[in-house]
Amino acid sequence: MQPQLQRHHPSPSMRKLPARKRSEIRSICVQQRETSPDALNKALAAAEERYLQMICERPTQALRKSQSMPQAPHHGNAHFSSSETPERLTTREDAIAILSQVRWFHTLPEKALNALCDRARWVCVQRYTTVFREGTVGRRFYVVLRGKLHMTSLLNQIDTNLGPGSSFGEAALVLPSDSRQAVVTALEPCELLAFSLEDVKTAGVHLEELNAHIIKELLRITLFFCSFAQADLEQLGWLMQLQVFRPKEVLFEEGDAGDRFYIVMKGCVQMLQRRAGGSGDLLLATYSARDRVQQAACPWFGEMAMHCKQSRNATALCIEPTKLLIVLESALASFMKLVPRFEEMLETKLQAVASLNEIAAERERERERVFFHAIHSK
Repeated sequence: MQPQLQRHHPSPSMRKLPARKRSEIRSICVQQRETSPDALNKALAAAEERYLQMICERPTQALRKSQSMPQAPHHGNAHFSSSETPERLTTREDAIAILSQVRWFHTLPEKALNALCDRARWVCVQRYTTVFREGTVGRRFYVVLRGKLHMTSLLNQIDTNLGPGSSFGEAALVLPSDSRQAVVTALEPCELLAFSLEDVKTAGVHLEELNAHIIKELLRITLFFCSFAQADLEQLGWLMQLQVFRPKEVLFEEGDAGDRFYIVMKGCVQMLQRRAGGSGDLLLATYSARDRVQQAACPWFGEMAMHCKQSRNATALCIEPTKLLIVLESALASFMKLVPRFEEMLETKLQAVASLNEIAAERERERERVFFHAIHSK
């Protein structure tokens, strides 16, 4: 007979939300431009209520120990982390059956599924355990074998539950150095299979479909593309490449050929032009994922040189960790069919550039007339 769980009554000092969590909530509110005192207080109050409910339902440490079970034997290379509850209930046959239903693995033959299961890290987590936090570097992809988890992110508009057969953390297989887009917490004891990029590649998994899916999900939460139909977003996902750049990394140099353009998903890029005489660089423009007006109106850059088949007139420099979608020249025609506004905006830009060039040429002609008039007057 299992002992009955007892409610834990926290002291007044424990009822307050931890300082680290309060700081995280403030940062999210700032990123979402929700900086008013009312918005911040509302977010903090909701978080404190969830935190108080969590610690009130947490069983005592003694009861946890009484409920712990001895570790099950290992199968293949699957294993438990020493810091996790060693309670493995799902059989290997059931695990392989669940893997065969995962979208990215359903085409694999039985031999590849067995190899994938052998390479997996078998993880058991307790209730309220955080599998990973938003903003941390993602290195593993997870498949749920048993239990229920919750994935949430205020910033990326994610709020969903995950059960057996679900998977999460797919971006770690496409961009192993990228940060997590949400926090995942176990709502009850869970069993997970964790895979690294090497595990998946060794099993012969093709990642092209996964890459397109990740791009589609990124476009879905982008202000410019969020109103597009799902079918169009899926097609766009196949046209683009996804890449992460480090701070101070150069995308292209002034004078390089323009064979692609970029869409900012995260971070910031500056366009710099060399001054005459080598007296430093001139800042022409800044493209930032935090600029909501820019993201809603025109989130891309570098398309003019590609369309006009000209060399770059500036250097593009990442000033912080930056995530970009890249559209190559070979995919431009298909992109323009799916995004009609792109061609309209491109034509508007070309007309504006032509007008500016005409004004500059007229000013240059006027300076020449003044110069020759001054010479003949002497």
